[in-house]
Amino acid sequence: MDNQKFTAYDLVPGKTYRVIVEFKDYDRIVHPVGESWRFMKKSFLPYEDGLTMFVEKDGQEVWIRLQ
Repeated sequence: MDNQKFTAYDLVPGKTYRVIVEFKDYDRIVHPVGESWRFMKKSFLPYEDGLTMFVEKDGQEVWIRLQ
């Protein structure tokens, strides 16, 4: 079995993804299993170890901030 884990850095712009493990983002927004969105781009802030994912959900651009 492969021990590598899929991370936000593996996301491909334009592809649609579905959450398979619920998580809470930096803003304390819960992203439940089954939520899906189209990944657009990401931005990394090294001084805060923060990652922002820009996704399209229900026709709207949404930011998902992680740290």
